[in-house]
Amino acid sequence: MIKERIQALLKALNDQDEGIKKAASSALERLEARGSISAFADALKNPKADVRIRAVYALGETRDERAFLAILSALDDPDEYVRGAALKAIGEMKDPRSIETVTARLKDDNLSVRELAAKALGDMKAREAVEPLVAMIAGADRNIKKVVIKALSSIGDKRAEAALLSLLNNPQEDPYIRKEAALGLGELGF
Repeated sequence: MIKERIQALLKALNDQDEGIKKAASSALERLEARGSISAFADALKNPKADVRIRAVYALGETRDERAFLAILSALDDPDEYVRGAALKAIGEMKDPRSIETVTARLKDDNLSVRELAAKALGDMKAREAVEPLVAMIAGADRNIKKVVIKALSSIGDKRAEAALLSLLNNPQEDPYIRKEAALGLGELGF
């Protein structure tokens, strides 16, 4: 069956329609990546971080179960850029099995990783993460607060409403954050 798909897609690369050519090319890339999942998973053990990052993104493109598990393991990589790439891929995959592991990254040593974890949880609409996200606000810098506000707004839980109201109603809060909280309140879907 896969051979028939590949042959049809190869033929479609010569189609007159540019959209069909692009779609066939994209489909071939995905099939190639799926066939290489074990190779990409092995690349996550490479000593070079840039190789591991490319492997994470390639695995993310496959949307395959085996790829998901490999990407999940990359959240424990010693390199913050690899962890960040894994969080981006997981956020796009939106697999609820990753919520607990991603939530743990809210306490990562690296600020960018914490931001990406918050964004991924918002993308996944992870209600389980509302309380850890709200807890992140206290003492956080402006960038973290902004990302957390967006995540909470995306999740749309009642507990998010209370946190956003608190930010908006706090005259001591940065006006930019108060504005973001106001916008976030408008995004809540209940």
